[in-house]
Amino acid sequence: MMDLIEEELHMRASELKSPLESIYFGGGSPSLISTERLQNFIARVKNQFDTVKGIEITLEVNPDDVNGRVFTASQSFTNQSFKSRDSVFF
Repeated sequence: MMDLIEEELHMRASELKSPLESIYFGGGSPSLISTERLQNFIARVKNQFDTVKGIEITLEVNPDDVNGRVFTASQSFTNQSFKSRDSVFF
C-alpha cells in the first residue's frame, strides 16, 4: 500500500503547494502500517519536498487498532493528540 501512496505522491508532486504544511494519514487503515514504513515515508517526504518547520503530521487510527506500536510511531510526530470520534459508555 505504501508503495502506491509514494507513487501517487511522485505523480502529483507538481500539484502540491510548497512548502508542505501537513502530512495526513486518514481513514483508520494507516494504523495498520508498520512504524518503520510510516517513519520512512515521512522522512522521504521531508527530504523530497520543502516543508514548514514543525510540519503537522496526523495519523487517523481505528480505535480497535491502537496499541503501543501506534504510540511509539507518534513520538516522531510534531503534535500528538488522541481523540475518539465514537465513544460508547455503559
